[in-house]
Amino acid sequence: GAHALLVLTEWKEFKDLDLTKVRNLMDVPVIIDGRNIYEPAEVRKAGFEYHSMGREAVIHHMPSVNAPERKIARRKPVASLQKSVQKDKADSKLQTTVN
Repeated sequence: GAHALLVLTEWKEFKDLDLTKVRNLMDVPVIIDGRNIYEPAEVRKAGFEYHSMGREAVIHHMPSVNAPERKIARRKPVASLQKSVQKDKADSKLQTTVN
């Protein structure tokens, strides 16, 4: 899902969007309206944070209802880092005993 909807045209196709449907497709419900095609009350009712040109922002601080909590798959750097540190310590001890 999208993290923002940027409106950069005043085309009818965009003016007539079902904002509730759009909201349900987005991970983060933010509209940045560069053309002021929406009424702030309408956007607020649909549950968006709304920013437009020359008007007051509509900000909702609510979690997204359709955004599942995502876990990022990462390698476990701690294990490889620990091996590297142990190797460095072992190398350091060898150098100390040799000198």
